[in-house]
Amino acid sequence: MYIPSATYRIQLHKGFTLQQLEDILGYLQQLGISTIYASPVTNAGAGSTHGYDVTDPHTINPGIGSLEELKKVILAAKQKGLGWLQDIVPNHMAFSPANKRLMDALERDALSEFHGYFDINWKHPGCRGKVIAPFLGDTLTHCIANNEIQIVLNKEGFWVQYQQQQYPLSLPACSMLLSVFTMLAKGKDMPRQLMQLWPGGWQNASFARWQQYKAGVFEKIAGNNRQRQQLEAWLAVINKDKELLTQLVEGQYYQLCHWQEVNKHINYRRFFTISSLISLRMEAAPVFNDYHILLHQLYNEGFIQGLRIDHIDGLYDPLQYTQQLRSLFGEDCYIVAEKILEAGEDLPAAWPLQGTTGYEFLAAVSQLLTNRTGGARLTRFYQSLEPGQQSLARQTIANKQLILDQYMQGEWDNLTRYFEELHLAPYEANWKQAIGALMVALPVYRLYPGSFPLPPADRLLLEEAIAQARQILPAAGHELDHLQQLFCGHTPGTDKQEAILLFLKKLNQYTGPLMAKGVEDTTFYTWNACIAHNEVGDTPQALGSTIGAFHQQMKARQQATPLSLNATATHDTKRGEDARLRINMLSEMPGQWELAVSTWFSLNEPIHTLVDGRPAPTRNEEYFLYQAIIGGFPEDSIPTPQWIERLQQSFQKAIREAKVHTTWDQPHETYEQACHDFIHRLFAKDHSFLQHFLPFMQQVNEAAAVASLSQLLIKLTAPGIPDIYQGCELGDYSFVDPDNRRPVDYQQRIQYLQQVQQEEQRGREALFAFLRSHRAQGLEKLFLTWKALQFRRQHKELFIHGDYNELTVSGATPVAIAYTRQWQQQQVIVVASLPAAREQQEAWITLPGDMSSHWTNVLTGESIHLTGNRVPLTTCCTWLPVALLSQDS
Repeated sequence: MYIPSATYRIQLHKGFTLQQLEDILGYLQQLGISTIYASPVTNAGAGSTHGYDVTDPHTINPGIGSLEELKKVILAAKQKGLGWLQDIVPNHMAFSPANKRLMDALERDALSEFHGYFDINWKHPGCRGKVIAPFLGDTLTHCIANNEIQIVLNKEGFWVQYQQQQYPLSLPACSMLLSVFTMLAKGKDMPRQLMQLWPGGWQNASFARWQQYKAGVFEKIAGNNRQRQQLEAWLAVINKDKELLTQLVEGQYYQLCHWQEVNKHINYRRFFTISSLISLRMEAAPVFNDYHILLHQLYNEGFIQGLRIDHIDGLYDPLQYTQQLRSLFGEDCYIVAEKILEAGEDLPAAWPLQGTTGYEFLAAVSQLLTNRTGGARLTRFYQSLEPGQQSLARQTIANKQLILDQYMQGEWDNLTRYFEELHLAPYEANWKQAIGALMVALPVYRLYPGSFPLPPADRLLLEEAIAQARQILPAAGHELDHLQQLFCGHTPGTDKQEAILLFLKKLNQYTGPLMAKGVEDTTFYTWNACIAHNEVGDTPQALGSTIGAFHQQMKARQQATPLSLNATATHDTKRGEDARLRINMLSEMPGQWELAVSTWFSLNEPIHTLVDGRPAPTRNEEYFLYQAIIGGFPEDSIPTPQWIERLQQSFQKAIREAKVHTTWDQPHETYEQACHDFIHRLFAKDHSFLQHFLPFMQQVNEAAAVASLSQLLIKLTAPGIPDIYQGCELGDYSFVDPDNRRPVDYQQRIQYLQQVQQEEQRGREALFAFLRSHRAQGLEKLFLTWKALQFRRQHKELFIHGDYNELTVSGATPVAIAYTRQWQQQQVIVVASLPAAREQQEAWITLPGDMSSHWTNVLTGESIHLTGNRVPLTTCCTWLPVALLSQDS
């Protein structure tokens, strides 16, 4: 099997193409990377900056290059020893005219081979056999009255046009249009080709044949000026007749409606609550086979060595999918999945995967680098700022209910109807509210029901959720008792087992989106005790973990998923990996933080604007803002207008996600402008905030400098495959996306690496003096990345298979974590200082009695002679707060 040594995540888009990637391959090789980890490369929406809005899985996104260019860059990477891990998107595609499969289904309904490709309930009782298309800015009636909707002709056919979007005229409307044309022709000849197209629409024609024949017809019409002009004249008459136009538009296999209608009434599955992304029926063999054709071809030809599965929790049956994928791509393909594991949750062992994309590692190392005592004090201080606010647990429940009520009513109704259609409701009752309470109470993203009775762990989670649901909705006690008997009973009756599994599988496709939107995208912006832990895979419930707990996590990781990615930043994280650590450092100085924040609250009170009788931003939002500034403050301590604008944009996203004073669908522009103005005034030259802020920021930076290097070395040496998000070999102080997708200055990084390599030739003292003097530029981090990854690539088996054993570090307070990795005759010692180590406390590492005494510090080149079983920490960490010691042969 292909196993990466270290991956490097690249976001491909029109601003960073395959050609530009090829230009930096040499740099990535020098850095020590083994594998390019590429964002989706298949065709996506025009101008897409992420690639997850796939429009055609069989072609390459022309915004990044061509298939030939993709193969060329992969071959160039191969020549440098670099493999390719490809991100794939099996859950959803774009709901857009560029999605030809979807458009064929909208045009031809059951005649289309793609009629069952998408997760659409064509039999939804409220949709009359049509797909909801929620893309209008007003009602259909108003849009027609305002001349915003027209029937148009182009060389591909007749289309319903709304603004810049065009949707195909469905077959029934085409037949109606033909009748209208015949009436308007008044005996004149009609284009013969049109008469042959409808009403049958070539009943047995494949998508390819239908498109080919139709293109031939309309290209001939487009080339015949007389015919084209006549048809356009007739269309002009139709478009002026609002009653006739309405009949044509309502004669589609889809129903155009206001974009907010879909929150209450929907018959297709979305990605989360994003209406422009329509989910697939990947459980259907024709869909699976079609979707993976190009990917499998690239794998068979040796261009791809691994796959990353996006949003596996959206799939109807993840076990079935991963088994099919493994069967198709074979045992040698490295496959990981984006799976967010809650505390105590494990990746299902039956999935034939190498592991996850590493959010659980991110959470573990972030908790390790948070002071538990200080973290508890941060939480108490935060709660004292607004004594009346709800607890985190109550906010989580309330926000999940908010999402269900305001954004997922349609999905909720559909689940309730499905429950009743499966005859699982034995009597009339409020099943909708009971099902909703269960969804809100489920403590994990989803379960994976495959057989009945459910596994004990799943039954336990459901029982806990139902118990919580009873507290949320006491009036639904009888209904919840019935749900518990159905789902958690051992023998509910063979006639019900299939129905129960069908319902649970469908239910669990929606509990994940509810968790993501209610917690990640709402509660993580309303509960702000320490926003570094408001992160995917992490929790702000408890701030900080023990060294012992981290060791146990890493041992379990080595046993269960040693090939999972070790991530500390991704395209989806809420803030950069070094921004997160800066905020964590507040737990090392809670007293100073409380004093500083109290001063800032008083100092900045006069620059608030009153909106609706209250200051904007609120105290809670302002507290979030100060942490965001700490995390993202420029390395050179100069807040430029460009940086301030980035802060304003990220803060606007934060308050919209919080859904308290403004939202995405109903933005409170006055409130948002007041918050923008507040941020602008914070950094105005005539305001003294910076004078008070900068000395405190300096303290944070000193502690974070230690934490950054420790986080990095742990990521590079602990069980798992280290993953570097693009540009993060230097400091990563980005805000939430899209800020973390800004262009990366690779020429700067190439120059920096060359300078570091040159300085190393001048000797140890010159090198580390140079690194210290360029700390703000991130050169210590770049140096550590380079040295550790080069060593890891040379000792790949050691880090993949090597045992993980903790070493005891003793001292007045925990100042470092240390462990060994051992494989056959190879052994390394890893030492990573905790932020408290900067206070120069005495500490010792206890070594096993049988350990060799001769070592080399991989990072500094020093030969180190370890005598006795207690070694001073300073012996290992003379030049850096971290050490990687390799046993001399």
